[in-house]
Amino acid sequence: GKFGVINFESEPVISFNYDQITHWNDSSLLVKKGPDYSVINRQEEPVTEPLESLRLILKNDQQSIYRFIKDGKYGLVSNQYGTLLSSEYSDIFNIGTEEEPLFFADQHLAKAGYHVVSYVNQKGELILSKAYTRAAFNKILCDD
Repeated sequence: GKFGVINFESEPVISFNYDQITHWNDSSLLVKKGPDYSVINRQEEPVTEPLESLRLILKNDQQSIYRFIKDGKYGLVSNQYGTLLSSEYSDIFNIGTEEEPLFFADQHLAKAGYHVVSYVNQKGELILSKAYTRAAFNKILCDD
């Protein structure tokens, strides 16, 4: 009932201890064990900390980008660039295109009544950060 990886000689190279295994990149695998996901290398050493609620939000020719939750906050991880955004955001979504993504990452500072929005490209590079009052933030959001 568990997944592992064998070589061409039918010998195990990744133990059969995982609920899911997915190719991540040339040197790593994305695995699920219980409720958590992590990226491991071929020696089954973790490359990332455990990630909750991993969800694919972008897949293009260059990479796959997943949104994850850790301690109730959102972050982004890429199979090509690693962690793009650490888990410190209230919400993250793509406001760009599949070919040219631009991520809108909101940090809601409830006590201060502000939202700090960071706009980040597909390599995790910060394009712009801007603070909005609650009223101004509500004006820049639109529901599709």
